[in-house]
Amino acid sequence: MRQLSFLAALIFVSAAVMATGHDFPFKAKVAGENVFVRSGAGMNYYRCARVSSPEEVTVTAERFGWSRIQPLDTCYSLIAKQYVKKSDSGSGVVEASNVNVWAGSPYVSPVHSTTRQLKLNSGTEVQIIGIDGDYYKIRPPRGASYWINSAYLEAAESEEKQQSSEESGEQADESQESQASAESSQDQQRSSAEYDSENGAGEVSEGEAGTSSEEKDQDKEAKPEPKKPQLTPEQAKKRKQAYQEYLRCAELVSKEKEKPIEVQDYKPVKKRLKKIIEGEQSGRAAVYAEALLGEVNRYEAAKLADEMLREQDSELARRRSEIRKKYSQKENQITREEGYAYTGVLAKSYVYTGEDRDFRFAVKDRSGSIKAYAEPANSSVKARAMDMLGKTVGFKGEIIADPATSKVVVHFSQVFEIWEPKTGSDSGEDSSSEQENG
Repeated sequence: MRQLSFLAALIFVSAAVMATGHDFPFKAKVAGENVFVRSGAGMNYYRCARVSSPEEVTVTAERFGWSRIQPLDTCYSLIAKQYVKKSDSGSGVVEASNVNVWAGSPYVSPVHSTTRQLKLNSGTEVQIIGIDGDYYKIRPPRGASYWINSAYLEAAESEEKQQSSEESGEQADESQESQASAESSQDQQRSSAEYDSENGAGEVSEGEAGTSSEEKDQDKEAKPEPKKPQLTPEQAKKRKQAYQEYLRCAELVSKEKEKPIEVQDYKPVKKRLKKIIEGEQSGRAAVYAEALLGEVNRYEAAKLADEMLREQDSELARRRSEIRKKYSQKENQITREEGYAYTGVLAKSYVYTGEDRDFRFAVKDRSGSIKAYAEPANSSVKARAMDMLGKTVGFKGEIIADPATSKVVVHFSQVFEIWEPKTGSDSGEDSSSEQENG
């Protein structure tokens, strides 16, 4: 079982070396200004710090165009205060099991710092450097790591030099690692084995130490390691050109994202990325270009969704405009006599028979068809209108379209009985009666 774990870890490490052309860990220089260090491998993870050229970082792994690095001096983690007992010296001790440690960030609040780095058990000591709400800011513990876009990193040693001196370099690295392991202290920079514990790197080291020479010979017979061909100057030049072209494409994508989504156009940069991917001499630039192309495809999908929403909003606005136009035409057809908002024959409604605002009168034309509904403003106006049932009346109030009935509703505060014009002495009686009703 131990041999199987060792072989699996060996295959993982070998695959990583073949993909990047580097043995982990290795030093890399930052090739840019204010490059974001993120909590995970992707643009969706939040920012935790910034680095600029010519700063160096220690790369411990790579994944889809992103490099995992050891924590910087400016990085910090978060842990809930309730699980830590703080001492007078500024350190703290964890007092519970499986306590989550989160990647801290000066750009987001602790409640939104959702990337879990690892878990700590009871008795683990942490170094407290600050407080943020219900959380302690602590030095990143063993096993914590961060990520940076590999496009903004350059190996401290060129590929040509690394490949030409591969065997001697490996021996020198082994010697330096042994010496550094013997002389290291708690205050020195954490080794890559501490940060790679989650992917089995520590187990690989233990397996290698306990593997006999016979087992190593069997491994070599089972899977001989092909000798890496050295790059010609022309091949090295083409790889460098492909990498520089990828950096230009990444810059174009960044600029395109800053534009309004409706005018973004990624077609030109997609052609350039595909050319890098299909190039035989692109090297690791092809891996980075493929990862960036995947992000571009997601940006285009978001743009398509935005266009569909805009079309739906436009269609909805058009339909609302048509409805308002129709109701406006109906409202203009309403008869207004003598300054009344609406006129008609007042009748009971057999639909709206409730109390208060649920009660409505029906307003009919001379043929007996309902052409509107009338809603009294209060109980006294309602009682007065009840005395005018069956009579032609005029309302003063507000007219509102009612989509539920395809008619209008008159919210009236006053109602008057309208008398038919007459001659003689009766005309004066009509006038006095209307004044009394007013």
